[in-house]
Amino acid sequence: MIRGPVLERKELRRLPFQRRPIAEPGTRLVFQMSSGQLVAPTHPYTTGDVWWRGPRAVYVVYTSPQPAYFACTLPCAGDTLFFDAAVRFSFAVADPVSVVREQVSDPVADCRRYLMEPLRAVTRRFTAMQPEAAERAIRSTLADAPTDLANGLRISELRCELTINAEQGGIAKDLEIQTLRQQLAMRTETDRIALTKLNQDADLARHRERAAFHERLLSGGGAALAGSIVAQDPTKATEAANFMIALYDQDQKLAVEALKVIMEGDQIRLGEMDGAVQAVVERFKGMITQGGGQLMPNRAVGELSNAPARDGEAGSPPGGEAGEQP
Repeated sequence: MIRGPVLERKELRRLPFQRRPIAEPGTRLVFQMSSGQLVAPTHPYTTGDVWWRGPRAVYVVYTSPQPAYFACTLPCAGDTLFFDAAVRFSFAVADPVSVVREQVSDPVADCRRYLMEPLRAVTRRFTAMQPEAAERAIRSTLADAPTDLANGLRISELRCELTINAEQGGIAKDLEIQTLRQQLAMRTETDRIALTKLNQDADLARHRERAAFHERLLSGGGAALAGSIVAQDPTKATEAANFMIALYDQDQKLAVEALKVIMEGDQIRLGEMDGAVQAVVERFKGMITQGGGQLMPNRAVGELSNAPARDGEAGSPPGGEAGEQP
């Protein structure tokens, strides 16, 4: 049975003479002086002290530790579900003067009001599937040392047992499964995004490699292209050779056609060229003539016939026919 901290109050008078109050084991005396001040002497007042100090009343305060218990519900993480909690502790009077001043009459209720908030703060860190972990956290956080309350009480030996009923447990399992599914979906999506990025990076790297390779290949000209064909498939050697011949013929045709256009447009006069350039022009002229093409206008051909003769060849003097003597 819980005993209230203030056991009784006695009025004191000087006359008629009274025996001095004596504190029983497990109690303390708190004197109320004529000024209203409350005093709890460490050593009991003697009869002379009582006579000379003249207290008006004395309170007998029970100070021995007492076990206490209360049941409550404590929230789980998220405040959706609740633990059923059985809280056991001991309380005692640490400051008799404060207990009398605050008129403490229900120490268990006062202790409960004080404990509820720190208990809730601890259990909110754990899910409904973690009652044992929450109990250990309560012991390490709140039960290591005695706690003094402002009203003079002291709480010690705190223990809390947490359980969850069947209905709450079923809901907790469903919530846990749903949470795991969400985490799995998030992880899957994260992995998919990471894999997509890796594939994109790999494609980009391969594209850059191909671009660099073809840039080097094209800068090497037709020979490099033909060599690449043969390297990839040696059976295409003939195809590569034909490719090189076609490129050569195409380049030669383009050069001849360009020279033909220039000379027909009266842009080049053979008589104004040095010997080396004239020899090249003669070569292209022969190629075009063999193909039946028209190389240059007659005026340009006439200038070519007036060019100086080479050593060992017969020249035709101006205005005469070939073979005539002067």
